[in-house]
Amino acid sequence: MKKILSSIILASSLILPTSTFAMQEQTTSSLKGIDVSHWDGNINWNSVRASGVKFAYIKATGSGSNGLYSDTQFTANVKCAKAAGVAVGAYHYALPSAPYSSSEAVKQADFFVSTMKASMPSFGDIMPVLDFENNGSLSPTDQVNWIRTFIKAVKVETNRNVMLYTSEDFIQTNGDLNNQLSDIPLWIAYWPAINSDTIPPNIAGWTNWTVWQYSDTDVVPGITGQTDIDYGTKSLDSLGGYLTKTTATSAANTATTTTITKTTNSTVIPVSKIISPTTKKPVLKYKKVTH
Repeated sequence: MKKILSSIILASSLILPTSTFAMQEQTTSSLKGIDVSHWDGNINWNSVRASGVKFAYIKATGSGSNGLYSDTQFTANVKCAKAAGVAVGAYHYALPSAPYSSSEAVKQADFFVSTMKASMPSFGDIMPVLDFENNGSLSPTDQVNWIRTFIKAVKVETNRNVMLYTSEDFIQTNGDLNNQLSDIPLWIAYWPAINSDTIPPNIAGWTNWTVWQYSDTDVVPGITGQTDIDYGTKSLDSLGGYLTKTTATSAANTATTTTITKTTNSTVIPVSKIISPTTKKPVLKYKKVTH
């Protein structure tokens, strides 16, 4: 009986569609994007745009053993990318510490928002990102609380949704984050070059990505050396993350205020890479070479 049952289960698994186990594939309409920081040096953004890149996530801030810091290339990258016609967004590299402190998460969020406000007053063309790939010795429960506290603080200040960047490996090694974050848009780091599957698997309740970082060794015109490359969803609007957007229109001396609500796919990212803010090489399987 056991042999028969095992054979049935195996046969069934072989005929199930890939989508049963994996997130969506990229398509020809998926947007091409990159994520960069000071590690990428001086970037020729006109060449980047000419290569087909539609959006860029640019490191704004981070936390490390010496406290909070701003990326030295953030302001220049934002200005030049926008001038070249590349949609921009900002990310914060988080380093929490044990024991869990909600005030620490809020402090990092406030610093991130103030840095964006100085160089990116509209908080970007695409939603802000929390880059979470170091657990800081927190338990999965405390990591969930830290992430939600940070995201809530940024939402309040920006009226924008916030995407989570992380990796499959990080999620798996941290108890699937208790399967409690799948309502947050996901930017997943999953590189087919070092995995047996070509598509990110469903994980921790996430069945779709909003952004997929599929390589950290791509070559993009305008950037010296290798860099991170991403797929985005089919439109910049879907990456905007606007919670509310007020548009004033005037006709015949009458002003009308319209509230528009946009929604984005809930997707998040697992990043199993722990990187020092002062080094480019990761400690774990995945790395964000732009830290």
